[in-house]
Amino acid sequence: MNAQTHILALSAGPGDTLALAPLDLTDGALTPPEEFLLIRFGENDYTKGEEQGRFAFSSADADEILADFTKRGKDIVVDYEHQTLKGVEAPAAGWIKALAKTAAGLVA
Repeated sequence: MNAQTHILALSAGPGDTLALAPLDLTDGALTPPEEFLLIRFGENDYTKGEEQGRFAFSSADADEILADFTKRGKDIVVDYEHQTLKGVEAPAAGWIKALAKTAAGLVA
């Protein structure tokens, strides 16, 4: 797997939406990768609005997300410009159909 590292993952809260922004396809690919790293293990920087900070992500955290994903039984939408967070009906850019825990972190 050639994991992309330039990705920001945002949880929309208790709903079913996970917002992803932006995935840098600098390798010249015309199609998105089949899988990519969502959250790496260890310390991660984040930006939400004007707030910036760091959060830790562990193997146990990945296990919780995997269990919740399996329990819900729903694919995760990848949308354009976070339109689903605004309640706007919009075509999906793609769907995350599976999550996996790897040595690097949580992969979609």
